[in-house]
Amino acid sequence: MQQPQNAGGRIAWVDALKGIGIYLIYLIHLPGMSGNFNLFFMIIAGPLFFFAGGLTAGSGHSWPFGQFVLLKAQRILWPYFLFGGLSIAVKLVSVENAVLGDVIGWGKQLVWGMRNHLFAPALWFLPCYFLLNVFYEFLYRYLPGKKPVFIAVCCVISGTTRLLVDEPLLPWGADYALRYLFYYMAGELLAEPLEKLRCGKAKRGVFLAVGVTVLLSAAYCLVNYLYGRGYLPGLFHITLAYPGQVAELFAMALTGIVCLTALAMALANLPVLQAIGQCTLVLCCTETITKTLVPALFEAIGLTMHYETPLLGLCSAAIFLAAAYFAIARPVASYLPWAIGRFEDRNRV
Repeated sequence: MQQPQNAGGRIAWVDALKGIGIYLIYLIHLPGMSGNFNLFFMIIAGPLFFFAGGLTAGSGHSWPFGQFVLLKAQRILWPYFLFGGLSIAVKLVSVENAVLGDVIGWGKQLVWGMRNHLFAPALWFLPCYFLLNVFYEFLYRYLPGKKPVFIAVCCVISGTTRLLVDEPLLPWGADYALRYLFYYMAGELLAEPLEKLRCGKAKRGVFLAVGVTVLLSAAYCLVNYLYGRGYLPGLFHITLAYPGQVAELFAMALTGIVCLTALAMALANLPVLQAIGQCTLVLCCTETITKTLVPALFEAIGLTMHYETPLLGLCSAAIFLAAAYFAIARPVASYLPWAIGRFEDRNRV
């Protein structure tokens, strides 16, 4: 079976996975969402995005390091500040009695770029993702020793940071970039095996092992979704200490990635999902803009959007994502590529 690809040689299932990931981002950032439903997807969404980014990390290894950093800044930081500024303008218009001090405060938050300290929740991902790309590429190129050393160092850095850093402390999510390093590395390491699996080139025993892993992961995810964290250890009367709680979160994220990767491969031929996956950067940048303007448009025609239940949340997230894609992301990609750093096609990493 030939690997399905989009125009330009993009891998369809990777775009589908990114499309699923941005939908989860829109879902978990809905106001008022709470309980196991929101917590479950919140644990998975961040790691999934970094894992998906790692699937194409190998494409940048051939560039000189300085040029790599500059091009990543062009493709990530330029849209971050451009759409961040636009988000401030929309917020200024939408917030009643906003004053100059509010604008200055939002501007400082944009420059600082810290998770949970930004007026636009999804924007923190971009500077953090930029730093992660730089950290990872530096380690990949300059760390002495062979591949096992590189893998071990990434695991130690990621695990240690996760244990020591619970809340963001550094600008641009520098600490969180180190925390998510494992998932990005896992994406690159698994990119080729997953492509072989998708193309039907893996051995029969590998297919069987992967199938069992997906089923067990799905069962684990279902239990954690229905009953919440700590349920399985509680069955054995085990109270997890903090390192154990971190390990449980890691297991939830990893099994969630397994399930959603399998889902992305199954849905790889959906053109809409592929198209959304190709626009995740601008969709991430414009989430707050969309979630400000769309409810206002609904109110203008006498309707109100609700997010109180999982079903309403799933439907509302789909409406927001569709609006952001068709009204902003698609036109920007087609007519304003400079807005997302595509100044020259040859500068793509």
